[in-house]
Amino acid sequence: MKRKVETQQIIVLPDMHIPWEDEKTLWAVERFMADHRWDMLINLGDLMDLGCISHWNEGKLDTMSMQTQFEDDLSMTTLCLDRQLAILRKKNPNAKFKYIQGNHSFWANLLMEKYPSLKKTLNIPLRLGLKERGIDWIPFWENHRNIVRVGKANFIHGQYTNDAHAKKHVMRYGCNVYYGHTHDVQEFSLVHQGDNSTLVGKSLGCLCRYDMPYTKGQPTNWQQAFAHFTVYPDGMYTEHTIRIFKHRFEAMGKVYDGANKTVTNL
Repeated sequence: MKRKVETQQIIVLPDMHIPWEDEKTLWAVERFMADHRWDMLINLGDLMDLGCISHWNEGKLDTMSMQTQFEDDLSMTTLCLDRQLAILRKKNPNAKFKYIQGNHSFWANLLMEKYPSLKKTLNIPLRLGLKERGIDWIPFWENHRNIVRVGKANFIHGQYTNDAHAKKHVMRYGCNVYYGHTHDVQEFSLVHQGDNSTLVGKSLGCLCRYDMPYTKGQPTNWQQAFAHFTVYPDGMYTEHTIRIFKHRFEAMGKVYDGANKTVTNL
């Protein structure tokens, strides 16, 4: 009888930008999550959009409307976290949840520096109750050395947005690096001497709507997607990036359709 291979199963979710998350797409992704056992969920950051406190909107919103929207965003985000935690830990009570800080969350830090009296109000990990929920906050945007490492795969929010950002990320970080931030799917393989030593930089898309207000209808290269990884005891891994079109995708023999809220076997 063959012994079961010991691996880690990781699911990775990129930018949702609550309240601009794509609810139909997210329904399908969470149904896929619920069908499998995971050892870790990694949220790549920008879970919250936080446009209400963006420096780009400074002076455009009155204080009352900003506060109301911020509280609403917190409420919606905690609902999302609790829902995903319940899915994650139903099949594995010891599953880990890593939440990487993105640039949108860092806007709160900028405001707290400017207005120290708002430190408790705008403290994202505190307000979301991450510690109480058992969610690890990774302050990447405060220090880009804060990386989630699982075997030989490394996860960050993302930093560069040029046309060849996958190449720039892997060359600058010098390791296999996976990230969100850019909302597209792009991959670059960096040449290294030796077998099985090629390094990969890859952006993993987004889970937000395509019609977010600041796009103003302009063409974009955005691509809804997410990824899951199998990490082996020696640190090597298999990576699957699932692209999503019209709220629908196929994974592990099933079609998940968020538009019609159906799951169908192939």
